[in-house]
Amino acid sequence: MPMHRVCVYYYPQCPWIVPTVDSIFRAARKLGYECCTYDLLSERLDEKALFKVYVDDNAVPIGIGMTDVNDIINRLLGVNVSFREQESSETAFSYTPKKQIKAKVDISPLTSDNMDDEIALCIGEDFLYGAIPQRFMKKAVEMKKRWLQHILSKFKACGYIAYLKKEPVGFVEFVPGDFAGKLGVETDHSAKQTVVILCLSVKKAYWGLKIGSELLQRLIKDLPRTRYRFVEVTACKSGVWHPLEFYLKNNFKIVKDLGNNVKMTYY
Repeated sequence: MPMHRVCVYYYPQCPWIVPTVDSIFRAARKLGYECCTYDLLSERLDEKALFKVYVDDNAVPIGIGMTDVNDIINRLLGVNVSFREQESSETAFSYTPKKQIKAKVDISPLTSDNMDDEIALCIGEDFLYGAIPQRFMKKAVEMKKRWLQHILSKFKACGYIAYLKKEPVGFVEFVPGDFAGKLGVETDHSAKQTVVILCLSVKKAYWGLKIGSELLQRLIKDLPRTRYRFVEVTACKSGVWHPLEFYLKNNFKIVKDLGNNVKMTYY
């Protein structure tokens, strides 16, 4: 009987890909499956996805942030399970900030000089899936840095970081619509006139202070200086990741209902 093969295709955009891939491979080895990975930033392949897992030629519903080996084994075996990414137990609109801060929020463009501040936010305990486990830290940091260096070299404007008293407290990361297509994200408007938000995150201690809104408004304010007219995002109807209500409050419009998620646009 031929051996089954698990292949993971990914762009190195999210540090949590590192522990997720480790868990997938541990699950595959328990099943006696072969394993392979393809970094789509360096491999010239036609796979259009930020993160995709296959057993042989069959796509498997495993997402970034999944690290439960037993759950992954079931998915690799084709057990009928619903797609579920690891989520925070808190909701975006029930969390009370630890303190009210009246200092001015400074918003700076993402550059090669401050990219380490965004990486620190990505791998810290306040990110969606929590802090990166220490054993994966070095590889996760190297991966995220390579991603940011790549998109900065290609697009220059691809993110903003929020600072309070020089402390990085949040960031937004985005890519042009034509590049988003390579990540499996199809735009609802002209790709050449659209930017797609990949990630927006704020430290939990500063939730409720409208820092996320300030990041969005800075992106929107700078649009007229570029060739872009539209900002798109895939928002979630529940949970803390790209919450639907947050984008509605910032004047994004729903353009397509995807079930648990919705496509939204600012224009």
